[in-house]
Amino acid sequence: MDIEDCAVLAIQKALNNRPRKLLNYRTPNDVMRGIEKPLGIALHS
Repeated sequence: MDIEDCAVLAIQKALNNRPRKLLNYRTPNDVMRGIEKPLGIALHS
């Protein structure tokens, strides 16, 4: 089975832009670029 380069790149893009629980719901691309995203959680006391 031969996979075309464009298919591999599409899969790579999808996986690297998917938020991960392990990365505190940041994407692998965000982590590699050093981008911090807020959690979006409001804490009430």
